Amino acid sequence: MTPLSSGPDPDLAPVPRREGWWDRRLGFPAIRAYLDSFSVPGDGSWAHALGGALVTLLLFEAVTGLLLLFYYEPDSAGAHRSVTAIAETVRFGWLVRSLHHWGAHATVAVVLLHVAVTFLRRAFCAPREVTWWLGLSLGLAITGLAFSGTVLPWDGPALYAAQVGGAILQSVPGVGPGLADIARGGPAIGPATLHRAYVTHAFVLPAFLLLASATHLFLVHAHGLAPDPTTAGRTSWRTFLPRAALGWLLLIHGIVVLAALRPPLVQPAIDLVASDSPPRPPWFLMAVFQLARRAPAWACVATLAAAVSVLAAAPAWGKLRHGKRATFAVGLTLALGLLVLTVLGYGG
Repeated sequence: MTPLSSGPDPDLAPVPRREGWWDRRLGFPAIRAYLDSFSVPGDGSWAHALGGALVTLLLFEAVTGLLLLFYYEPDSAGAHRSVTAIAETVRFGWLVRSLHHWGAHATVAVVLLHVAVTFLRRAFCAPREVTWWLGLSLGLAITGLAFSGTVLPWDGPALYAAQVGGAILQSVPGVGPGLADIARGGPAIGPATLHRAYVTHAFVLPAFLLLASATHLFLVHAHGLAPDPTTAGRTSWRTFLPRAALGWLLLIHGIVVLAALRPPLVQPAIDLVASDSPPRPPWFLMAVFQLARRAPAWACVATLAAAVSVLAAAPAWGKLRHGKRATFAVGLTLALGLLVLTVLGYGG
């Protein structure tokens, strides 16, 4: 009689995966080991997919923006002409322009949603303070991209954006006039303003986004995602990733459909004579523009600086005794402020 054994049957033991040429050179075994250990908190809800959605949208914007750069002329004489050519004569140029346009809207919307969810879940608490600060800086950089992108068509909205941006910078205490001159390329809006906006939009901010995003993702994976306060346990990446990827694909699909059905119009070329009835800015800049319109420039600067400072200081006051209540109160106040200013802008 063969003695019974409590150990595993060697014939049923898993056969180790043999490393191939690519495995040894690209480190695939280490990547697989990392993925096997990776999971997301709770049931892996849609809230955890917002970061990946933002990365997907940034890549989408980079590709469509690069295609537009092949035809865009970054000078005051050719900027509006090239935008018109892209929209009317370049094959599928109208579609690429529309994809980039609506992709920018989706990117800002996802940024706002991602910041709101992260803030309300108090994911800024230790040891994730630097991750939070980097996330805020990424949000500001994306806002800068949206703002500078408004200037590039060199049309009526571009003039209005340059005027508002210059007035806000001019009111920064001490360094304001110098910052405004740097942004405008001189004491007044002109051809140099377009060139500065182009360099900022196509090179400076994308380079910052690349570096800050890489550091942000590294810290996210180093510290792990913040625990989900609503559910316990964790979800394997094998369960989470397919669902998240489907959501990202549906998001891109929605942008494609919207771009095909509602391509943006080409506005009249810029007129450096100020208009009595300024054009309506995009929804994601409406609150800032309305604040600049209804309040002195210094009050606009103070309000924006206070809002950013309060968010940046969240790791400090969020750990106090009533930190949860304070988080909810601050979030509600900022959301209502944005909503009221936006509604006022659309109301006239």
